[in-house]
Amino acid sequence: ECELFVVPSSAATYDHVKNLLENNHYHIVHYAGHGFHDENDPDESGLMFWERPNREGRVKPLPIHILAKLLQYSGTRFFFLSCCVGGRNSPEAYLRLTGQDFHGILTGVIKAGVPAALGYRWNLLDVDAYEFAVAFYQNLLDYLDLDLATFKARQVLQETKYHTETWASPILVAQNL
Repeated sequence: ECELFVVPSSAATYDHVKNLLENNHYHIVHYAGHGFHDENDPDESGLMFWERPNREGRVKPLPIHILAKLLQYSGTRFFFLSCCVGGRNSPEAYLRLTGQDFHGILTGVIKAGVPAALGYRWNLLDVDAYEFAVAFYQNLLDYLDLDLATFKARQVLQETKYHTETWASPILVAQNL
């Protein structure tokens, strides 16, 4: 048995999503929206939400340091960052300079204790993200294996987007499964 809870874009405000994640009992969280990566301070990388319903007000960032606190004691087992740069790493120079191994949103989700997360390393078109997500979840239902679902969804993108490197953007990080 599976329960699906969807928050449409028109209702996905900063406060609403934050409240949902504070009381999070969802095993899978799929974020489809805009992400950003701050190369100078990866801890400030995050997800974007509107201030008020119906896409009104300013766009407000939910930085990874807040998202990580919300996820730390949640039941989330898998977080899909279906947004640009959700899996982007900080430049090697930043890592050498600071001595930190923090890379951005994907790393922050994993460090919060979520066992598995998937994100894109660079920008991509919405249609490509959609095609990958559909193929990923179809394969996850068929095989019940995150690695295999990721691999097979990448194959779908490689076949349909053969003229781009979009298929190479998704990255899966999994631990303690």
